[in-house]
Amino acid sequence: MPDDEEPVEEMDREHVQISIETSNGRTNLAGENLQQNNVEEEGEPPEPDEEEGVEESMDGGMEGAKADVEVKAEMARPPEHQDPDTAAIDDEISLPPDDGERYPGWRVGLPRKLGAYVELIRPFTLLAPLFGGLGASLLVLSTQDFEGFSWPTLIYGVVTLMLLNAASNCMNAAYDAHIDRINKPYRPIPKGLVTRDEAFSIAFLLYFVAFVRAMLISPEFWALVTIITIITIYYSMPPIRFKKRFWVSNISIAMARGLLGFVAAWSIFGDPWDPTPWVIGGILFIYLVGATTSKDFTDIEGDRKFGMRTLPVVYGPKRAALVTGPFFILPFIFIPLGVLRGYLIDASNYLMVLLVWGIYVMVLLQNHATERDPNFENSPVWKHMYLMLFALQIGFAVVYVGDYWLN
Repeated sequence: MPDDEEPVEEMDREHVQISIETSNGRTNLAGENLQQNNVEEEGEPPEPDEEEGVEESMDGGMEGAKADVEVKAEMARPPEHQDPDTAAIDDEISLPPDDGERYPGWRVGLPRKLGAYVELIRPFTLLAPLFGGLGASLLVLSTQDFEGFSWPTLIYGVVTLMLLNAASNCMNAAYDAHIDRINKPYRPIPKGLVTRDEAFSIAFLLYFVAFVRAMLISPEFWALVTIITIITIYYSMPPIRFKKRFWVSNISIAMARGLLGFVAAWSIFGDPWDPTPWVIGGILFIYLVGATTSKDFTDIEGDRKFGMRTLPVVYGPKRAALVTGPFFILPFIFIPLGVLRGYLIDASNYLMVLLVWGIYVMVLLQNHATERDPNFENSPVWKHMYLMLFALQIGFAVVYVGDYWLN
């Protein structure tokens, strides 16, 4: 170092200034002070001294922990419209993700509360009593030359069966609210749009209306509606809760919505003791005993947590798929048997074409049972299960009415 150059240590630090250009702006070093003048809008604050940094880090950590606790506490609070009973049950499980818009369905264009009520009754499933009621009524009318036909009576009876189904959907949603928080968090009760008390009130109101309407049709129709009501209530209601009982769950659904539902629809215009509705209803019963399991494959997590002994929970998804697969084929074997015994007309054999569809769904079940359909709340197999049910209900009516007009 030259003799005439003073060392930096001996210079007056207040007169030393260094400018450094960085990506965040210009930094001026003046003596021992650090000042940063950002040319850009965003910049980093000066680094604290070591001791101050430790203190601020501890303070910040404590504040962050408190904020985190406050956030979790806020998230743990039940939704504004959720009743305390549901909240008490739901405290046992974690809050579900915000998945409420995944299946907007009928809420499109409707006020949020009204849309939640519509979703609660699950409109898509109401097509089963609609098609079943129309199909059975037209079928029996074709066997008696359409004597006694009345549009008001037909609509009145079919709507009654639809109200009965809607009531059971609301009842099931109320009792399964804690399970749906895991399996289907987008439904109205888990989302806090409808309370369990509201769901119970709607369910019992719909049951009462269906019960009274049934009395005005016929004693036979009323008796069948009463039996269906009892089965669907105890499917969900503890302590009996058929849904919790191995295979009984499937049998109760198949009995209420397959066999007895078809016979009840037949009794709107016909004699329920005729063997034909029991044979057709029996075919639907056998179909639904296995096919109804398609709704359980995507619900394994919540059903297992709360002790629901569905086939996928007890057997496991792969074995359950193997056990229930043949039920998409087996019912069609009984169609020609019913024809041979004289309980069904010969044209019923045309419905054997649906056997091809059943084979396809059985294969689909083996490979995609646990996948969720992007447009429906369960698996693609569940969608095909309902579509095949519609095809059977309408198909029998078509072959009977077609045979009537051709002959």
